[in-house]
Amino acid sequence: MIGSSVRLDEIPPEYRKLPFLGRGATTLAFERDPTSVIIFTRDAMKLDWLRDGLRLVHDYQIINPVKGHHIRGMHELPLFAIIMPKLFPLNATNRKLVTQEMKQFVEITRRIGLSGNKTWPDKLNQVIDTYAEQHPDSHVLPLLEWLMNYDPDQFYMDMGARQFKQTANGDLVLLDPIVSKELLDLLIKKPKY
Repeated sequence: MIGSSVRLDEIPPEYRKLPFLGRGATTLAFERDPTSVIIFTRDAMKLDWLRDGLRLVHDYQIINPVKGHHIRGMHELPLFAIIMPKLFPLNATNRKLVTQEMKQFVEITRRIGLSGNKTWPDKLNQVIDTYAEQHPDSHVLPLLEWLMNYDPDQFYMDMGARQFKQTANGDLVLLDPIVSKELLDLLIKKPKY
């Protein structure tokens, strides 16, 4: 475990009263109401993907943490509170679809030689063209096209079936496939005060 970029004791008390749904390395999630959640993250790439790539964000704001973070430099990154629809674990049918798609993703990226961020500028267009041709209904293709707007030195990929959720009506959502390089580097290095 690399730690967490958001600590529970940083979240204002009024949010800590909400039902806690879970945590990841860059996020804490709470149920806001039966149909929506509020997530707290310092990952600007996640906010961009949820807001501009998926268009799932109902509202967001930068909040002031109520306590400092123990990892040096973490307090310099904004803490976002993001309101979005509640998502759910995959049903059996969607789990099969995602498993197949991830196999295809690995096969295509290996065949083209897309490995690590440094090859992205040269290979991403080739991966996109291949995906568009072979898998026009892919759930990965929109992410790849969206990433063309970013410098590969801004993010790390974190692709896998675990990154997929589904909406209440069963639509697949590639929720968390990238992480801000700046944020992950802070988590890995963990400079202490």
